[in-house]
Amino acid sequence: MSFLVSTGITLVININHNVTNKYYWYYFISLVVLSSIWVALRQYSSKNAMKLYESLLFLAERD
Repeated sequence: MSFLVSTGITLVININHNVTNKYYWYYFISLVVLSSIWVALRQYSSKNAMKLYESLLFLAERD
């Protein structure tokens, strides 16, 4: 997690230096999304993830 934070800080510095380069924004947004997904996966245990998956399958089969 500290690696992600340090990468984000360096990205913010790079964005401030070249605002015209939009690839930094895309990279930063994708980094934030990936880190939030990683945190969510860390918070849920595998049992809860399986329950969520089964409920999603149940909803998909109902439609």
